[in-house]
Amino acid sequence: MTNIGALCFILLVIQCNGQQQMPSNTIQISSKQTYTGLIQSEVYYIKYQKPMTFIVSGESDTFSKVTGLTVPFYHKQPLLYEIKFVGTCHVPHSSGVLLFVRLMIDDYLLYGDKLLPNNVERYQLLQGVDDLISVDAIGGGRFDLYLVTMIQCEMSSFVYLNPGLHVIDVGVRGKMNMPFQVMGGVLSIKLIQYDRNANIGVQPVTWPNVTFRSFSSQ
Repeated sequence: MTNIGALCFILLVIQCNGQQQMPSNTIQISSKQTYTGLIQSEVYYIKYQKPMTFIVSGESDTFSKVTGLTVPFYHKQPLLYEIKFVGTCHVPHSSGVLLFVRLMIDDYLLYGDKLLPNNVERYQLLQGVDDLISVDAIGGGRFDLYLVTMIQCEMSSFVYLNPGLHVIDVGVRGKMNMPFQVMGGVLSIKLIQYDRNANIGVQPVTWPNVTFRSFSSQ
């Protein structure tokens, strides 16, 4: 299992709830049981986008997963994930397109140190954010393209995950004039196990509360 590809650098921890059915291609990470230093182990994985081209043909306010970049991991100790996605975004026209790229964990979207659901109300969970275009620009995930062009799309993130099954994906969406393509993506992931007593500056977080502001008075 030496394949992976996506884009983001963030600090986060996700709790695993109950038993989960692991996909057949799940990468199982063994735990080091000797605790003699801050970092117990480091493991690296690379995944290449296959097929090489993913076409986004229509506008959407939610993210679609880039085919060929899904990677499931299972581990029994908390791990810090260092994730980086690099790919090429190709716009075959000059009509203008807003292109958004976002790292996904367990079908949720990562925004800085926040984990939000992949729905049209997600921006309501962040204070000071008024619309989807604003929230999806967080962390450099927005690209405005008005020429026939090919550019490098990139995002990286630190993600601290609790024990359990976790699935990494790269999500994309577009507005205005379609289509565009994501090509030749590479997802690289480093997994770090720290001493169980180490303080690395982040605390586990629960799944987001999806009570949206527009319904708070009901």
